Amino acid sequence: MTSMPTRRSPLPAFVAPLLLAVVTVGVSRVAAADPAPEPVAAGRQTAPGTRPDAAGGKDGGTTKEKDAAGRSRAATLDPATVYRYDPIESKLVAVRPAEIKTDHVYYRYSASRKRHVWSKAAGQGRFRYVMGPGSVQVAKLFDIRATAEEKQKALESRSPAAAKLFATRGAPPAFKLDESDRWSIATVPTDGSVFDLETGRRFEWHGDRPVEVVHSGGNAWMRQGDRYAPAFTGPVVGGW
Repeated sequence: MTSMPTRRSPLPAFVAPLLLAVVTVGVSRVAAADPAPEPVAAGRQTAPGTRPDAAGGKDGGTTKEKDAAGRSRAATLDPATVYRYDPIESKLVAVRPAEIKTDHVYYRYSASRKRHVWSKAAGQGRFRYVMGPGSVQVAKLFDIRATAEEKQKALESRSPAAAKLFATRGAPPAFKLDESDRWSIATVPTDGSVFDLETGRRFEWHGDRPVEVVHSGGNAWMRQGDRYAPAFTGPVVGGW
């Protein structure tokens, strides 16, 4: 006996639009959960040590993004060249060895870090410290080559609060280092401080004299957000 082919009955006319709506909603949900990456707009390139927000604008991006951007720009610098920071023009300027001043702040290449770092000149071609985020240095140590009037105008335009602090309390203008190796004007009176990435040690200046900052467990520190916390390298002994 020959079997008859099965004939499928056509869908009712109202079913097709409903199926199309279900498929459309499903596709839109997948697209919303996994959006295509947006193209990144090309911005103005700034050298490490400078800030695009120097005049008061916003410096966008997360801490990790800014840190990666700073490291990338630092990798393009000449390892054999030492640079100074010019806050008037917000840029790095190459410095000849004979021009380097002892105890001043410069951007030099670190063989151990394999990148440029901020350090203090120690004389005879040597440098001291690898400054980490939160380090603060007074403006006079940046070898700024400008008149007193030009410095004052730059300070007033970039940070009225710092200019007022300098005028009313005589506090010296200073710069604070962030996570991406960029300097911004500090608005808290200080003689300077350094968080040394090489050793984990911290130093604060009282006048021209650096004093090491220690805690109950030793002298090693770590950075936690915007603060420093003790870094214990040995066993912690309890007691009264």
